[in-house]
This record gives sequence, C-alpha cells and structure tokens, in this order.
Amino acid sequence: MIWGEKCDPELRKDIDEPAEISAENESLQQEIKLDLELKEAKSAIQEICEVIQKRCGITHGGVRRSAERENRDLKWKENG
Repeated sequence: MIWGEKCDPELRKDIDEPAEISAENESLQQEIKLDLELKEAKSAIQEICEVIQKRCGITHGGVRRSAERENRDLKWKENG
C-alpha cells in the first residue's frame, strides 16, 4: 500500500492540515519580508529626495544671490 492511498479521512485531514498551515506560514513570512524590504526602500528613497531637495535649495539660493549681485553691479555701473 502506498502511503496515504487508503488512509482514514480523519487521519489524512490531520496530516494535510499542518502541511497547509506550514505553506501558509511560508507565504506570510515571505510577504512580511517583502513588506520590510519595501519599507526600507521607501525610506532610502525618502532620504535621497531630502538630500536632493537640500542640494537644489542650496543651488537655487546660490544662483539667486549671484543674479541679485549681478543686477546690483549692473545698476551701479549704469548709475555710477
């Protein structure tokens, strides 16, 4: 007789149920792992965005100050 071929249905249920639970656990563990990886990736992206925003702010501020300086110099030359 092959294992499980003529097994008592209740016994078969007792055997299959833990296997199904184990498969569900593996699936849930994989989902949890992917969720954590996604959260880490989102956090890394947020950090990158913050760095870019700071650098752009510095660049825009520097460009604006430089343009203001040039305008003052031109006005001084025109009036001066």
